[in-house]
Amino acid sequence: MNAPHEQHLLQARRLLQGNRVAEAKQLLTVLANQSHAPAMYDLAHVLLIETDDTDPDGQALAWLRRAETLAYAPAIYRMAVFSLSDALVALDWQELAARLSACCRMRHPEALCDAALLYARCGDDRQRQMATGLLEAAALHGSTVAMALLGERLASGLHGDADPARANSIRRLAAGSGMPVPAPDPNAGFAKPDPAQAPVLPDTLDFSALASFVQAPAGHLREPQANVQSAEAFLSPEECLYIQCLGGPQLQPSISVDPNGQAQRNRIRTSHDFLFAPQSETVALKLLQMRMAAFAGLPLQNAEALVLLRYAPGQEYLPHRDYLPPSHFTAIKDGGSGQRLRTVISYLNTPAEGGDTAFPLLGMQVAAVAGRILRFDSIQPDGRLNAASLHAGTPVKQGLKWICTLWLREQGHRVL
Repeated sequence: MNAPHEQHLLQARRLLQGNRVAEAKQLLTVLANQSHAPAMYDLAHVLLIETDDTDPDGQALAWLRRAETLAYAPAIYRMAVFSLSDALVALDWQELAARLSACCRMRHPEALCDAALLYARCGDDRQRQMATGLLEAAALHGSTVAMALLGERLASGLHGDADPARANSIRRLAAGSGMPVPAPDPNAGFAKPDPAQAPVLPDTLDFSALASFVQAPAGHLREPQANVQSAEAFLSPEECLYIQCLGGPQLQPSISVDPNGQAQRNRIRTSHDFLFAPQSETVALKLLQMRMAAFAGLPLQNAEALVLLRYAPGQEYLPHRDYLPPSHFTAIKDGGSGQRLRTVISYLNTPAEGGDTAFPLLGMQVAAVAGRILRFDSIQPDGRLNAASLHAGTPVKQGLKWICTLWLREQGHRVL
């Protein structure tokens, strides 16, 4: 380790924390030009944040690729995420698998957590059991999300032996980090949260089934006017919790922008929400979004950023339509991505009472059930706005309601 380089990197990061971005970029550029991989990665991240995600900075990607050639795990991982963006680079499942496997060998925590989720859904019996060890390793290397998932596996005995006392301790630690996990079981006691021995993982992991992770079931048509379709068990309980944990700690009161461009508390949606920035997504989250887009019958490229929402008792989303006013989108004929065509909602839990999705003009309600997915159209096949798509999130009466929403445009909208 080059001590001066590390000191300068820390200085650059302090500058970024102080919002002195120009100075930080200058220092990071000097370090990057000296083949300092962490500086290359940090510089790329800053450049990506500064640019519109529909027009990523080519220099940023170049720095990431250079850091990847130096076997810097975070850069390899970020390139793995970006490789899932068809509009950016041609998707090569084998190349993605190689990157993910390399990151796991280097014990990159997000990659280990990704691998656990992939094996849980697409793996054989041995791989599903291995998923618990992958979560153990991810948690030991700093992933609080993996720690939260591990606690629930140990509480339920999913793909292994249950350990309620250890699960209780992990749940308490995860909750302290902002993870939306269940409260400890008062009847189970507490045990040391660390594993009795470090998990033993193979040198190479098989990700040949990656493509099957994004396959979506056919929808059941509920109503034709707004093309309302749904499917059950679209997400597993572990996948539902994963999405909640990724965004839960960052939730903020829902806001909207008025015609003058001023942000204000949302008067029709009294929830909390979090927008997943494409620059910071994980491989698993990107794959889950690809599955949601596949259920919608559209490429993920057409989607806006994924939104996580949480409704507490009494909170609701008043009747509204998802299509945008003319001032908020650019028509296809003018070179834009067009209007919102389709909405996809994934329900991440089952509220104790209330929280249905209602369609007042269609006389129907769809219950919020964990794992269920719902889609409907904001535009009719002839291109006219679909007034029948009027919908509402009815008030939650007991418990919480967690959903994530993907709005998909008529044509390609994002690149990352």
